[in-house]
Amino acid sequence: MTAEIAVTIDTAGTAVTADVADTADGSSLYVDALHGDDNNEGGLDCPLRTIEEAKRRVRSLIPGISADLCVYLRGGVYRPSWQTRSVPLFNRFGGTDDRYPLRESGLIFGEEDSGRNGHQVVYRSYPGERAVISGGRRIEEWECCDEEKRIYRAFVGTLSTRQLYVNGRRAQRARSDRGFLGRTEFDPECRLTGGPAYITDDPSPLSWRNPGDVELVYPNSFTMSRCTVDRVEPLGNRTAIYMKQPGFFYITHKYGTSAKLPSWIENDPGLLRNPGEWCLDSGEGLLYYIPLPEEDMGTAEAVVPTIDVLLSVRGSSSSRKAGRLTFRSLDFEYAGWLRPNYANGHCDSQNNYIRESIGEEFDSDHQSDAAVEIEYADDVTLEDCRLTKLGITALRITKASCRNRIEGCEIADVSGGGISIGDPEFRNPENRSNCLPEEADMISDNRIVGNYLHDIGLEYRSATAISATFTRNTEIRNNEICRVPYSALHIGYGWDVPDVTCTRGMSICRNVVDTFMTTMFDGGGMYFIGATGGTREHPNVISNNYIRNQVEPKYGGFYFDEGSSDWQADGNVFEKTELWCNISGISRKLHDIAIANTWIDQGYCYMNRSLGQAGVEIEEPQRYPRRNWPEPVEAVIRQAGLPPAYAHLRPDYDDLGEVLSDKECLLLEVGGERVPGFVARTVRGVRIDNLADAVVHYSSDDDAIATADSRGMARGIAPGRCRIRVTVERRGIVKSADIDVYVGDSVVGRHIELKTDAMLPGASQRARLVCRTSLGRSYVDEEARFHSDRPEVLRVDPDGKLTAAAPGQALLRAEAGSGTGTGEGENNAAKGASTEVRVCGSPDPAGRFVRDPAYWSVSPDMEIANGPGLLRAFTEGGIGTAVYRGRAFGDERLRFGLLLEAADNELVCLYLRSRQPSGRAFDADNAGYVMVIAPKGIELHRFRDRQRTQLFGNVYPYPALAGDTIPNAFIRNGQPCCLETAAVNEADGVRLTLRVDGKEVFAALDRWDGCIREPGYFGLTVTRGSITLREPPNEARDGKEGSEPQ
Repeated sequence: MTAEIAVTIDTAGTAVTADVADTADGSSLYVDALHGDDNNEGGLDCPLRTIEEAKRRVRSLIPGISADLCVYLRGGVYRPSWQTRSVPLFNRFGGTDDRYPLRESGLIFGEEDSGRNGHQVVYRSYPGERAVISGGRRIEEWECCDEEKRIYRAFVGTLSTRQLYVNGRRAQRARSDRGFLGRTEFDPECRLTGGPAYITDDPSPLSWRNPGDVELVYPNSFTMSRCTVDRVEPLGNRTAIYMKQPGFFYITHKYGTSAKLPSWIENDPGLLRNPGEWCLDSGEGLLYYIPLPEEDMGTAEAVVPTIDVLLSVRGSSSSRKAGRLTFRSLDFEYAGWLRPNYANGHCDSQNNYIRESIGEEFDSDHQSDAAVEIEYADDVTLEDCRLTKLGITALRITKASCRNRIEGCEIADVSGGGISIGDPEFRNPENRSNCLPEEADMISDNRIVGNYLHDIGLEYRSATAISATFTRNTEIRNNEICRVPYSALHIGYGWDVPDVTCTRGMSICRNVVDTFMTTMFDGGGMYFIGATGGTREHPNVISNNYIRNQVEPKYGGFYFDEGSSDWQADGNVFEKTELWCNISGISRKLHDIAIANTWIDQGYCYMNRSLGQAGVEIEEPQRYPRRNWPEPVEAVIRQAGLPPAYAHLRPDYDDLGEVLSDKECLLLEVGGERVPGFVARTVRGVRIDNLADAVVHYSSDDDAIATADSRGMARGIAPGRCRIRVTVERRGIVKSADIDVYVGDSVVGRHIELKTDAMLPGASQRARLVCRTSLGRSYVDEEARFHSDRPEVLRVDPDGKLTAAAPGQALLRAEAGSGTGTGEGENNAAKGASTEVRVCGSPDPAGRFVRDPAYWSVSPDMEIANGPGLLRAFTEGGIGTAVYRGRAFGDERLRFGLLLEAADNELVCLYLRSRQPSGRAFDADNAGYVMVIAPKGIELHRFRDRQRTQLFGNVYPYPALAGDTIPNAFIRNGQPCCLETAAVNEADGVRLTLRVDGKEVFAALDRWDGCIREPGYFGLTVTRGSITLREPPNEARDGKEGSEPQ
């Protein structure tokens, strides 16, 4: 008898072993790719050679199956047979029969290959060995064709590939640093005229070896489209570039992320410059490569994929399913995908869904192909498998597939997504059932547990590690996701179009998301979109996850986008996530999002409360700025991600990652002694409680101020400041932390810190007592107590919460506590500070908005600070918005000083005649004129009734009614200027004017339908940085009313 053992993870996250089957010798087959023969009997001593033959033998045994059948694959590389299926490409214009080749292996398992009678068919590696199912072909006979540049080439004939791997490492396809050089015109409608897509001053495209191989790449927010060149022609002294159709039409007509000019160009021999780069010249059948210094092309293993789909489990319908198949301890590697090379290019939406039918009566996005595909299949298990070096999505589960389990697998080095469950098509009649299917067509009860997914989306950056769309009872638990360009999890679809979907019973629990949004925008660590079928009583659950290292700061650790509904998040930890939660700022249909028991070290939550989103309840998180987490948080971190049973998937599972001081600083008196505290954590963020296997060393950078002995005891020598370094060496890894030490420090001053000293009745804010010391230290006195001399004007809680009660002025006093806020003692007795707080009545009738900070409506991620003659609005991330609600302006001229301090790629807007006294003028429920100020240009747009009208600008596909983007020679980052602007009603429309330092920028008449004649509010937006408004120069000088803001 042969015992078949499986390892699973129970609900506590611990390993459980269980016998799956005891198979008699007659129920087992053995396969050996090196020493087998398909004419053998298939026993241990006479194995078969191919998996296909084993599959054929199993098929004959299945009718009489009375126990699990097991096929053992001896260690080695199995290269399955394959055939090419010609797949039609969608062409919304008709008249062509474009297709692309999909190369599918012979490992297609249908109903006749499936287990039955309650028994499984198991394909697994022989114990102690590892079988590899590979679609790769080794490229040999390289020759040096350019000794100076060290370029090698190999003849590959008609072989086509988008990837090359050398010694197991993915090589970089040759690419330019940027798009076209010089002036370039772009024609998105060239499909209709037959003309070129681009006419450019750049002559370099004329030197492309084979233009049909060259691909233009268009990263844009959350998508990254690609399209291949058709041909290049000279046009006088310029260059005309024609693109393949209909692909170019698709990528330039897909709503907000439509392509315009490429960011870079790929795959021409002339682009080869750096070691590790390659390209394919299909015209000559030559593969070019520049080896790394350590690579010898005489011995290097260079591999290209020749199969796209390595494994399929595929039934024929929801009533004739495949299933009861287990694949254990197998490696799947070297899969490709050639579809982007063909007429349709790669027109992606978010999650790397393919978007080609926009504008049709019924349009839908749809899935890409995958290296492993499961459709119309139940009870399929992949366990302890590795899926690596793949040219598109690693694994896809679709079409009524239920009770499938992906557990303990590593998925890495993938061009596209990791694991994708469900089908996003929902708009057209044929696929509308995807979001509310009949029971027989439901995708349900699938489990994604204990997997390690990393380095995903290497070629198609809008891809995500795990996605689930229109599924029921999906469990995503104890997975670890690292290094993804966009979102780690992508859940749901449909925006706010469907009111309800089948997505319910979803559990997202104890996952680790680490380092996400590395190159893309508008996504999150866990991204949710569209309605679900949950209820308040039975919501979908997000619990005990650990999300850390958000690279792109604007969108969120959690991001609940348009239409999201019925989610409950509890007990989640966020670390180094600047925006830990983002609630859609434009969707009124979003509802019933409850978030509680959240722990963070920094950051904020964004929500536009003016939308009135029903049932959205976000409990204030608990903050631990130094990550000195309490034990309940440490327990969440320990239990999240890969459990110990699958630690082998991650070689650095327990490696030392960082050393942190446990306090802001160490305070000593002269002659005083203390041991500086520190915390050591693994690369996964888990606290290391036992450092018995580590060496700890302490040193001071100034022994004249403080010393540190070998035991870590620090001793104050003389007044001053120095640093003590704690260095930990563990298993060959060294990490250190610097701890600031202050000797003989004392408080020399205190002040009360407020967001604003002018408040409206009913408004609230929190006061802080800030202390300044003799050695230059500044800290918040957490033990300070506050009170007001006029509680009828300003109510104050002892801990500093202020509530404006009635117009007037009150004196706010703070009494210092007994500590310093760093856990060390200090004599602060009978010391404090005070400041005046004004509670405003009605706003200044003249509209002096610089002087009226209390009348600004501010989004949660924006702050307002005011001083004499100025008002500063600033944000560290998100889409910070401030609107002056003191009055609505009609034909008045606004004049004020302006200072922008924002990075070049940040959004800066000023609003005129905004309909709402809060929120952005371009929100769906708002209206207004929006001036966009960028380093290179100034644009003017009108938003009304969800429609954009472009007056000045170059935003495709909107026509520029008044002119193109105006070159910005007026407003410079970091340079103050005086700005005058107005919206004035005239007989034929609304006259919009902008002058900067007396120079006219525009004076345009909005004479088109929908011009905004009604008075409205003035506002501003900045995504990262600040906008400072000042009273005009003559105002600050003489105090007369003159030309102040009106």
